[in-house]
Amino acid sequence: MTTLPPEHPMRVDPAKTGPARIGLWVTMLGPFGIEALAGFELDWIGIDLQHGDIPLHALPPLVRACEAAGFPVAVRIDGHDPALIARVVDGGADAVIVPAVDSAAQAAALVRAVRLPPAGARSSGISRTSLGVARAASHTLLLPMIETAAGFAALDEILCVPGVDGVFVGPYDLSLSLGTDGVADPRTIEAARKVVDSARGRGLVSGIYSGNADITSRFGDVSLLALGSDVDALRHGLGELLESAPGVPPAG
Repeated sequence: MTTLPPEHPMRVDPAKTGPARIGLWVTMLGPFGIEALAGFELDWIGIDLQHGDIPLHALPPLVRACEAAGFPVAVRIDGHDPALIARVVDGGADAVIVPAVDSAAQAAALVRAVRLPPAGARSSGISRTSLGVARAASHTLLLPMIETAAGFAALDEILCVPGVDGVFVGPYDLSLSLGTDGVADPRTIEAARKVVDSARGRGLVSGIYSGNADITSRFGDVSLLALGSDVDALRHGLGELLESAPGVPPAG
């Protein structure tokens, strides 16, 4: 079971069955774009370093903008490199989401990379958090992604690794790996539901990326729901603007 301090920025209670805390997945926005989100009812921001157009050196300014706007930050990294994980945690991430975790051994290695001794092996040094200029979470959430057939098969073992706070479902890659017909396929939904329910049954955090009406409607009970991406929001907003313009034909 994960016991988070009540002051944790993500304010996630693994024991609750909803409503989900709603986040936006950021793949291209800069700090000004983050500031433009202030006032919207978002519970957290997910910054994607795996896909999209955000390099590692752009992360600290984005985190600063999120802090100023009052948004907790989850960072999806692009691999399992302990040095990268340390940079992200030092930069002030409230949660680290790690892609394609396929085994308990991989999950245990991630725990060592995220936690300081004696719980782990992460080095300490000069950083935004150590200088006191970043909002240092008293406990950085570690959320391995379940998005492959191997990870799904090893779900129970991954959830039992001490130091893992929960899991985050990547339904698109999971569908590809399981050989189903997309995220709305009942087999994909069933697999994602098993991941979420298994995490909750152990008192752990559950999360999922949506970007799809079927996922959003079926997983409103998860701890963390990434509703969609900044690209989705831009295209949706532009579509509404065009529809409202007289004489402009609809897209498509």
